[in-house]
Amino acid sequence: MKVFFSLSMVILSIHGTIFAQIAISGFPLTHGTFNMKSLALGNAVVSLDGNYADPHINPAGIGLSGNLQFSTGWDTYYQPLKIGIKQRGVHTNYRFGKSSLGLSIQYLETGDQITTGYINYSPHFKFNSKDIFVKGIYSHDFNNGLSLGGAINYMYGGEGSASDFSHQWIDASDNWSIDVGAQYHFPEIGFQDATIYPHLGLALNDFGSSANYYDSDIKDPIPTTLRAGGGVRLLSGYKIFGQPLVDILLLQNVSKLMVRTEERFFEGRYHYDPMNPFKALVHSWDSYRYYDIQSYQRTEINLVEQLWWHSGVELKLLNTVALRWGRQDASKSEEELSYHAIGLGIDLQYLAFDYTSIKNKEKGNYLEGNHWQLTGRIPLDGKHPDTILHHLFN
Repeated sequence: MKVFFSLSMVILSIHGTIFAQIAISGFPLTHGTFNMKSLALGNAVVSLDGNYADPHINPAGIGLSGNLQFSTGWDTYYQPLKIGIKQRGVHTNYRFGKSSLGLSIQYLETGDQITTGYINYSPHFKFNSKDIFVKGIYSHDFNNGLSLGGAINYMYGGEGSASDFSHQWIDASDNWSIDVGAQYHFPEIGFQDATIYPHLGLALNDFGSSANYYDSDIKDPIPTTLRAGGGVRLLSGYKIFGQPLVDILLLQNVSKLMVRTEERFFEGRYHYDPMNPFKALVHSWDSYRYYDIQSYQRTEINLVEQLWWHSGVELKLLNTVALRWGRQDASKSEEELSYHAIGLGIDLQYLAFDYTSIKNKEKGNYLEGNHWQLTGRIPLDGKHPDTILHHLFN
């Protein structure tokens, strides 16, 4: 599947050499997610809906019929040798009929710089800053298996005492962006003892104008990201306590940053200007240059090396206990954001607990460590889910 995705993107490539990296983008923490299920599955969730849907990856397919879902984020992340990040958040959605509405609010607070000196880990950060991200989501399911979704994002970057590449005070700033996404769920394929559910997804996240994130006089592009992929769900026909014995998910996604900064020489020095976001969608398919801190020189990276690969596997037993494995292979210029993860989920319908452990062979991944998340569901349609607890207590 990786070969298929790579060939598809090479065919689309055009010419032009410019700069790109998460490190040069404003509001860099909007790239990716803090959802524990998604992280445990390597962020390979662009085609998943229902209680697996992650609006930070794809706004389409959110919501669980008749249930008000809400989850909380309460964690602290540490980027090695550089900074600590407090993450607080609340996320909720509700599906009524064929439509779903969702709201996500995230608060991120960065601390002091841990070490002195320049450390080129992606992404760059502001120190002693408080950022707020608000996302409003709408999704609609059609009768033919197609789901379409969109989101409006408000991003607020608080004041900062400095950044990891500048010691000057940083003023507060804000910006807007949009997400659009689609999912297609193919008709089920039934066998005597199992059923297969194939699905595909496509999403464009954080599409919007540039922002004065690190400097009130300098514009930075925001981390617009294109995601595509799919997977299959294999559901056992054998049931215990009314629940399927085995439920297996196999997932493969690819993503690509659509961030571009153009270099121009003016008044005796080089200037770097963010490319118009519509123009960047067209000019993001060829090689670009980035500064490699290891070799202390500008390095060119081709299209295939720009791709991020996301893989995930889940084994769920009795629709209750899930074992997860995930892997994210970041692009060449952001290798420190690669990781592999294992996860555990316990879903009791009314309440779900998700745990993720993230490891990375490269230094610099602020997600590394052990993290957890709680999700609650309130049935508003008068129907009570048939959980395994009901059978055990009876």
